[in-house]
Amino acid sequence: MMVQSQSRPASPGKILILALLAIVIGGTIALSLPICRTQAISLIDLLFTAVSTVCVTGLQTVPLTAFTQTGHIVLLILIQIGGLGLMTFSFFIASLFLNLGMTSKLLAGQMFEFESWSKIKSFLTTIIGVTLSMELLGALALYQSFVVNMPPKQAAFYALFHAVSAFCNAGISLFERNMCTFSGDLYVLSVIGLLVFAGGIGFMVWYELGYALKNAYAWLRNRACPLFNFSLHTKLVLLTSLFLIILGALCVWSIEQHNTLKHLGAFGAWVNAFFISVSMRSAGFMVTDINTMGHATILVLLVLMIIGASPGSTGSGIKTTTFVLFCASVRAIIQNRDEVELYGRTIPQDQMQKVIGIVTIALSWIILATFALLVLEPTMPFLMVMVETISAFSTCGITMGATPLLCMMSKILLMATMIVGRIGMLTLVLSLRKRAPKYMYRYPEERVLLG
Repeated sequence: MMVQSQSRPASPGKILILALLAIVIGGTIALSLPICRTQAISLIDLLFTAVSTVCVTGLQTVPLTAFTQTGHIVLLILIQIGGLGLMTFSFFIASLFLNLGMTSKLLAGQMFEFESWSKIKSFLTTIIGVTLSMELLGALALYQSFVVNMPPKQAAFYALFHAVSAFCNAGISLFERNMCTFSGDLYVLSVIGLLVFAGGIGFMVWYELGYALKNAYAWLRNRACPLFNFSLHTKLVLLTSLFLIILGALCVWSIEQHNTLKHLGAFGAWVNAFFISVSMRSAGFMVTDINTMGHATILVLLVLMIIGASPGSTGSGIKTTTFVLFCASVRAIIQNRDEVELYGRTIPQDQMQKVIGIVTIALSWIILATFALLVLEPTMPFLMVMVETISAFSTCGITMGATPLLCMMSKILLMATMIVGRIGMLTLVLSLRKRAPKYMYRYPEERVLLG
């Protein structure tokens, strides 16, 4: 009698990684076509560009002038796919034509960690609708400024490219000096900054905000209708994001007001400080040369990059909710409490274990990648290498000029770091985790000294 072995279905993490690699390969092939290039580009640089674009990072080993407008269109498509999320695309397309079964809903649930998936089609429709609407509105707003200095067709494409790049937190710019040209243009900075913020708070937050507006309209018509209550996730994302933006802006302004921001005037310096604080949490648009900033400012930017954007967003990093839960766990330890509590809610123990795992693996990856780069690039200054590593992990994409100078092994290491940072620590852990075996025994406890 033959026993049929049942193969386990691939985990969501593995599916996402394979899909990401497939898009990267496709993007590399497309960029290698003569119609997309203005000059000869090595395979490793084409691959690096594709990875950086799909991972919405923006680090470049070759300038964007090495690609034609067709190449720029390919880059735009890769940014959109990478920013919106491969898994989101897959489930949105499936939800339009298929009735998603329980397996698919559970698969999506593991990726987004929702408690209910009864309205998955509505949620995914909201994601696509919000993304395309905001990018279109952003493009129309930017067009008004760009058309003053360039032909209408070029202005339209530039506006669309930068709107998509901003909402997807890519920070990739077709301008030679990134956003430095617009450091005095408060209108352009405001539009780009709002798009970056909108893309960085996450689709779940936008879904709840839309539902809350709909509920508020119903409440105005019928006062008996109860007002919508935001989830703990949305409260944490909004409050933490605003706190980090304000704190980051205050730090940047206080340190740089007499340095890189002194020529902008009082109001312009504040707007630039807020723009830098918003952008550094994953996008990477620059309004000034990072090499001219003080080391204290760069340290603030590195912390913002590591924390990153919010879950389910177009940004990366360890994420805002992970950061606030980690801080809450430290507070619980100091207060000698067994459980982590926030806003009248107790955080499940399994989530706290994931938080510790995410932070530990993220910091370990950054340290090991920095060490490897220092070995591979012995002539590069430590700060330059550290910025490069954290920028790749957080998919922020800022650089002190190291990227074009890297050797092949360093480029491969940075590509791996960008991929790990884009898919997220939780997805990586889920993709590598094996089914836990059940043991019929338990070892005796014994305490060790701590501290």
